[in-house]
Amino acid sequence: MTIGIVSLWHNHPELLPFFSHMMRVDGWDKLVLVDNASDEGLTGAYQRTLELIDRGERIIWQMKENNVIDGWNAGVAAASSMGCDIVIVLANDLLMLDARWVRIATEGMQPGRFQGPYPFVSLGQHYLDGSFTVWMREDWEKLGGLDEGYQHPGYYSDVDICYRAMQAGMEMRHVPVPVHHLRSWTAGAILDDPATKNATQNNQARFLNKRGY
Repeated sequence: MTIGIVSLWHNHPELLPFFSHMMRVDGWDKLVLVDNASDEGLTGAYQRTLELIDRGERIIWQMKENNVIDGWNAGVAAASSMGCDIVIVLANDLLMLDARWVRIATEGMQPGRFQGPYPFVSLGQHYLDGSFTVWMREDWEKLGGLDEGYQHPGYYSDVDICYRAMQAGMEMRHVPVPVHHLRSWTAGAILDDPATKNATQNNQARFLNKRGY
């Protein structure tokens, strides 16, 4: 099966060396770097990073607006158009701890199953943190991807897609992938921004409404 990686970026060029190191491993075939409306000039830095990786098929998918959910959905759609059967959805603030991480992350994947290293529970719902999830492309498409009704920066959209997947009879698996997530590195100050807090409250209400609360 063809394995694709989709990684979403909005600024933070300081993380590019770690990303380049993480990608210079065996096991994957296609790479989509989603430039989620980063600051002017960073596209060149992203392109140079892809050239340094020097393996697999690599593209940059340019977004006109910084919207996390739209960016993820566009990236997976691009990976699908490149013929990927399995899609690894990655945040940009991850560190590789073992060069076998792709094989470990995708081991046992089959239709009706999704997996990742960071299981949590929110509002009574078991889910995998959106910073690292592995999906069969056909399952992602059956679900319609992330719900674009959630407001940027998309908190609860990962809870939502896992809920919908399990409602559809899919199996969620915890796989201890050897990576380290630099939590909130890229979120930074926006966590305390009133607009982010308001969007998060609205997203929580949207998810609870889906659950019938």
